[in-house]
Amino acid sequence: NQWRANTGDLGTDFFNGSGDNRRWWHYLFRDPYFYQQYIDRWQELRRGSFSPANVNSLLDSINSSMSADAITRDLARWSRSKRAWTSPFTSQVHPASQAAEVQRIKDFLQQRANFFDSQWVGGITASASPGRVSPDTGVTLTGPVGAAIYYTLDGSDPRPAGGSAPSLGTVQLYSSPITINDVTRIRARAYKANHTALTGANRPPLVSKWGGPADLTYTTRAFPEPGHLTITEINPQPAAPTTAELALNPALAAGSFEFVELRNIGTESLELAGSSFTAGISYTFPSNTPALAPDQYVVIGADPAALAIRYPTATPVTGPWSGDLANDGETLTLSGPGGSTIVSITYAKAWSSLAAGGNHTLTAYDERATTGYATEGNWRTSSAPGGSPGYYDPRSKRTPPVAGLLHYWNFNSAEATMLNPTLTAGGGQISISTAPPDTVFQSGTGQSFAGDNARGGDPVGSHLRLNYPIASIATFSLPTIGHRTITVRYDTRRSGSGAGTQRISYTLDGTAYLPFATLQITDGTPGTETLDFSAIPEAGTNPHFGIRITFEQGYGGTVGNNRFDNLTVEGTPVSWTPEELLRYALGAVTGQPEETFLPTASSSGSGLRFNFDPAKIDIVYRVQRSTTLGNWTVIFDSRLDDWQPHRDGAQLQFADPEPPPGKAFYRLQVVHE
Repeated sequence: NQWRANTGDLGTDFFNGSGDNRRWWHYLFRDPYFYQQYIDRWQELRRGSFSPANVNSLLDSINSSMSADAITRDLARWSRSKRAWTSPFTSQVHPASQAAEVQRIKDFLQQRANFFDSQWVGGITASASPGRVSPDTGVTLTGPVGAAIYYTLDGSDPRPAGGSAPSLGTVQLYSSPITINDVTRIRARAYKANHTALTGANRPPLVSKWGGPADLTYTTRAFPEPGHLTITEINPQPAAPTTAELALNPALAAGSFEFVELRNIGTESLELAGSSFTAGISYTFPSNTPALAPDQYVVIGADPAALAIRYPTATPVTGPWSGDLANDGETLTLSGPGGSTIVSITYAKAWSSLAAGGNHTLTAYDERATTGYATEGNWRTSSAPGGSPGYYDPRSKRTPPVAGLLHYWNFNSAEATMLNPTLTAGGGQISISTAPPDTVFQSGTGQSFAGDNARGGDPVGSHLRLNYPIASIATFSLPTIGHRTITVRYDTRRSGSGAGTQRISYTLDGTAYLPFATLQITDGTPGTETLDFSAIPEAGTNPHFGIRITFEQGYGGTVGNNRFDNLTVEGTPVSWTPEELLRYALGAVTGQPEETFLPTASSSGSGLRFNFDPAKIDIVYRVQRSTTLGNWTVIFDSRLDDWQPHRDGAQLQFADPEPPPGKAFYRLQVVHE
């Protein structure tokens, strides 16, 4: 039980100030601030990494990697033999063996740790784990025998500067359980005025009367969980400050107006304190952050003062954050106080291009989406320039950039984002199931691609290269809402030893794939393959349509590559006749007789169920109610109201938020604008 180890190795003598030690080491321990932080860190580690259970588990893991032969050789190298060991903690006798040697090390490290513990005033334990507790919960604090416990509720350290005895004020002497009825942060330390420790030569020069801190945050509110709090608006490319804005603050820049909007989509208030953005930007909600009520928004800004100038009605706004939102796309992750992910979204360059140039933000179509939330098909440009931080953004009509072109990939973006569509009317996605260990996809150049199927004047640029494609599968999700007579085209070729056969299948339900065509791919000038689905009417106006390409050797090889460029999906826009609108809204497949159309009641019996594609915002839904079949009142308008549907399988459900007493009638109006 001493600081200096019983050995001639001066490297273990931390305080002699000579020999192998750096002279600055013992000077540090003359500083009471450093020494207290050293103690605080030690006690923090003893609750985790340095706990007996963790240390013993680590030793067992190291031992398990050692072979019996290696142990035998090591003993022979040092002319040693295995020794028996009696544990000082359990008095258990371990016969001479490797297990006895391992237990000897475990006990030695525990003895040393216990000695260090004895030199310092111990920490505080609490009767309730930090987090959410029931109202009126009493938290009991327990400290070392003979020590007083001092605590604060304002976030300050109860230990005064210099480490002297505390003076009461904001610091309180603990005497009884602390009652929790809201957000409460308890910072507590044990103080023992008569504490002594080994000092002097070869020992620390100081004695601290204070133990390490307990930092405990409790709340009677709910902490955010996945599905309760979501990102609803992102502003990665704001417009530059105007002359009027610069007159108020000449230091403003475009980045000053970046923001991220969150919304509580749950049913109870959420405690945001301690939650933080851990990817994309860096920001932690402070302990005094107000609870976020159901359906309420909160805006996190790069510069809250700048947002107050441009968006004077936006509230609440918090910040500032560290970092910035990447124009080319990045991942935004919001984590809870314990580090678990609440919501994460990766927006890509193809998305941010929607918001570039016109001072528009990225806004979620369906803010309550549980599936497809983080895909491009669920995001759109804001209705108004600059977005609507702190408020729901009404939908605006979006016209596809090219008539009849639903999806397009030119594969010219950076490799990390090359599978993102260059253009999509909503929901276009590519996924590649590789055949390990060799199959990889990457950006390729050259190979005589002439851009035969390129659109909008796109340069040839790069293309998609799939190396070692045999047994891999490329799946393309290609929703065709609002279009018929579907045609898929793409430029392709192979290397001399690449897959010679591409088998094409298609799906109408997103699950089952049916064979469509078998293509023989040449090693030569790329050609444009055309897949004409006009003879399959169910492929049109189908949210689940897609194709799948599987690769076989055929007349090719097994170790080369297949290459793709300029994949397009085209169709003839549907003329939205009343019949077509009803087919779409009620989920009727093409060819189903009109007389079979029947609206479906919601499970509550006070609303309607119908199909809804958030990307198809030129179709407006209005739910109307009447108690007499006479005067009809619009109770929901998808263009004007906040869309909050309940997902139920393939359909969405709208229920009357205030159903009248007695009998009520509902009807659905579908309008194409």
